[in-house]
Amino acid sequence: MALEFSPGGRGILLIGALALALLIWMQTSGSWVTLSLLLVAVGIVTLLLWGAGTRIVRRVAGVR
Repeated sequence: MALEFSPGGRGILLIGALALALLIWMQTSGSWVTLSLLLVAVGIVTLLLWGAGTRIVRRVAGVR
């Protein structure tokens, strides 16, 4: 599974979520309050979907 950045593929999800949060932040007001709220949301979603990275990476890599 060469697509992984961390065990279980969680790093890919986290990096993607952080990149999306920064993109949204740059396209909106750019205030620190907005950035803080986005990062809190990313943290909550990451904790809720922590095991999803393993399934996504294995499905993409074709590993069962």
